[in-house]
Amino acid sequence: MDKGLEKKDSWITVGHGLYPFTFRHKKAVKRLERFQLKKSWDVRVTYKDYEAVTIVAEYIIRMVPPRYHDHGLPRGYYIVTADYDLGQHKFLCSDHSSWNYQRQEIERKRQYLNGGIYLHYGTYTRYPRPVRWAVIEFARDLHTGLISEIEEWIEEKRKKEVQK
Repeated sequence: MDKGLEKKDSWITVGHGLYPFTFRHKKAVKRLERFQLKKSWDVRVTYKDYEAVTIVAEYIIRMVPPRYHDHGLPRGYYIVTADYDLGQHKFLCSDHSSWNYQRQEIERKRQYLNGGIYLHYGTYTRYPRPVRWAVIEFARDLHTGLISEIEEWIEEKRKKEVQK
């Protein structure tokens, strides 16, 4: 389990404030940890797994201060803001490479980790769920300390701001 998640109480302290880490978040991380026990070709990603990814991705988005949303997060993750009729929605994204057999080249596709929704802004725009490999990669990153890396990254950014 991620070192950043092994706290005695239900609050995680990050340089800019306190964020509740509830039982729901712990349960989602625990569900994603089951990917560590299996080989990647054996894993079947279910609806509950996508829900767990969405819960943890939303937590990470809330954890990162809005002024850092334009910066790239550790391990190639980044936050994308999509405008729609009722305001803005934020997605935690990563790029996933796959081979395109028709074009005979490698394609990089954006994976919306908390996707699977339609937003209306004049027309409906679909933000699809991530592919299975992106879910497995996200689970592995969580297991190897992604949240604690993001906390350290936020602290580092905050210290640079204070020095300036």
